Amino acid sequence: MDRADATDDAVNASQGTQQSEPVEPIRVALLVDDDYLYRLGSVFGHTLVGLVDEAVSVTVVCPDPNMLAGLTTGPARVIEYRQSPWPGARRRGLSELAEELNGAKVNLIHGFTGSQSQLSQQLAAVLDRPYIVSATGLLQSECFWRIDEQRCRAMIAISHPVQEVLLETYRTLADRVHLVPPGCFCRARPNPSNPDRAKTIVSMGRFDRRGGYDLLLRAIKQSVDQGLDVIAALFGAGPMESTLREWARRAGLGARVTFLPRLFNWEQILDTADLYVQPGPIHQLHAGLYESIARGCPVVTTPDTAFDLVVENQTGKIFPTGDQGALTQILSEWLSSAEKLKALSEQTARFAKEKLSMHRAIARLMEVYRQALTDARG
Repeated sequence: MDRADATDDAVNASQGTQQSEPVEPIRVALLVDDDYLYRLGSVFGHTLVGLVDEAVSVTVVCPDPNMLAGLTTGPARVIEYRQSPWPGARRRGLSELAEELNGAKVNLIHGFTGSQSQLSQQLAAVLDRPYIVSATGLLQSECFWRIDEQRCRAMIAISHPVQEVLLETYRTLADRVHLVPPGCFCRARPNPSNPDRAKTIVSMGRFDRRGGYDLLLRAIKQSVDQGLDVIAALFGAGPMESTLREWARRAGLGARVTFLPRLFNWEQILDTADLYVQPGPIHQLHAGLYESIARGCPVVTTPDTAFDLVVENQTGKIFPTGDQGALTQILSEWLSSAEKLKALSEQTARFAKEKLSMHRAIARLMEVYRQALTDARG
């Protein structure tokens, strides 16, 4: 039994004994930054909806409220806050933010990404409130923080690989490490109107030397040369974007590969995509992987990842990092068989309903919140 399942059992076991006790309303401040909203914006939007459905009072603290424009924030209060590089201005800004949160009667601080751990700790100290930090990747800024052991009541990992790093790093606080995978709104995939249409690959990431997109383009080129009718939509940006575009043009893939910036509601293309490919190592998680599984789109990725929802031949395939031949073989095998793609998509959708259930994710998060408030009172 993993920690998440144990949490579910604890919720069920405690329902009968705690009904007579007064329940403190949860009024949480969610701290996010531009990078988090860029990577996991749609998943964050799902979480806001789930918390509002549980009658949680939510205040979102972010540097740029415009990045929330494409999300359903409901009655959540949004406070614009960007930390100043100047010490005096930074102290004044922190004090003003604390006053606003106090006015909203916030009783819990939640840094939704590791980069917000310091701000979460500072606000918790000023307001004398408990705080929580989530880790959304394996980078140092995500997993290694200075902890206020009195006020930091929980550390949340969104995947098993991240959980393992937190348990190893904070051994004396292992009982405060919780696995709470993100929840997404799972949806049925529409049946393709034309089974003979070109097969679609989608990917989202950073176009740099470690991203693996040169490998993906070569695998697509080889697959096309073998007679596969395939197109690709690559979402992202990075220093190698112009180089990749030029290579695709010279290789004759100009009409088959489209480079796109990250767009609001970009994930809708996954409803009709055949495969989601993450061609290189990924240590900082983003919505593309979760949204793909949630929409029944199988994932192809490498073993060097913080993502943990790929089950071989059930929700996708793992190929050796840098192995163009292996990736080409997977594309050729799966994209050339409509029957195999349909079966794989159906298996992925069933898996998503169990593992990415929004109800289950919010129930786990609510239990962590309630326990944090209980511990703080104790």
